[in-house]
Amino acid sequence: MKKNILAVTLTAAAALVVSAPSVRADAVLTVISGSASTSVTAVDGAASVSVTSFNGWNVVIESALGFNSEGSASLPSMDVSTTDSGGASAGILDVIFSQQGYTFDGSVTAAISQTIDTHHGTTIAYTTYADGSDALSTTAPPAGTLLTSQLSTTGTPDPANQDATISLTGPYTLNQYLVISPTTKGVSSDASLDGIGVPDGGLTVALLGSLMLGFAGIRARFGGKRA
Repeated sequence: MKKNILAVTLTAAAALVVSAPSVRADAVLTVISGSASTSVTAVDGAASVSVTSFNGWNVVIESALGFNSEGSASLPSMDVSTTDSGGASAGILDVIFSQQGYTFDGSVTAAISQTIDTHHGTTIAYTTYADGSDALSTTAPPAGTLLTSQLSTTGTPDPANQDATISLTGPYTLNQYLVISPTTKGVSSDASLDGIGVPDGGLTVALLGSLMLGFAGIRARFGGKRA
């Protein structure tokens, strides 16, 4: 009887450890300017775009990180970095980073900072979206419900940040969206979206703790008896 109870308890503990649902971690980085568009699928949560002569922009270099490179499904940490050099005919530049598979339920902070090599009034607007369909977005603006409203930054040291609460049932998609106004100068920025609080993994720890208490109870009850 003692062996049977221990076997059942060990099986339950193992199930808690290995049966966490698998979550898709696909992500895509998209850059759009006028009729020009390019998208790159992330590898292990990281993606980058590097192009020249892009609808009037001389150089466009964008990079993005999501999970599995930063954060996790249960605690978001997304980051988009841009370095762009405009030309006389540069159009508006849209940058979208879309990451699916999030399960986090709590508050997030969106932040952006910008550096302009020779300040020329260029504005970068930053918004974020949450999409309960868990589909990747490659359009401007991206799909989903507005999460943090427009943050605009125009130079150094010009940081801006905003908090919001996610109340979706996962999995869902988070989308970062930057709009860079035309410029003949060089401009760079960094935009982040980070979860605040304890990830859902704390529940698993609590359940494993309960199982350990169960072990202690079994030992106390059957420790003095022979099978």
